[in-house]
Amino acid sequence: SADSGALLIDSFTLTGLPSFNTATSTIRAQNLIGRAGSHTADLLFQLLGLGAWLLPVGLTIVAFKWLFSRPIRMPFVRMVGFGVLLSGTCAIFALIPVWPSVAGVLPPGGLAGVVLADALVTILNPIGALILTVTCMVL
Repeated sequence: SADSGALLIDSFTLTGLPSFNTATSTIRAQNLIGRAGSHTADLLFQLLGLGAWLLPVGLTIVAFKWLFSRPIRMPFVRMVGFGVLLSGTCAIFALIPVWPSVAGVLPPGGLAGVVLADALVTILNPIGALILTVTCMVL
């Protein structure tokens, strides 16, 4: 599962692949997971941007826990923490303007990062939004 997630995200390009925002005459998807992988990777990159790379990392950690039959202590707390880490990563990519866009088109923080960063900058100033985001990610 984690390997397929990494393959899905790693083989993502916007050129020549059927996706939600690309019309192409290509019948066969060039994504390593196929047409479903192409659409899933496109959706993940549009929603999460470069933060989508945290999903295979999290799945790999869970897979190793299950492989060695170790219980996952406090799974709800860990899921909430992973959600905060994921949303914080997306917001960081949207707050810091030096990150290149994904495939030259998509914002590096994805839709979630742009919305979260805009809300934080509206409530706080840009520096306050950055401090709050980093603090939440560290905790």
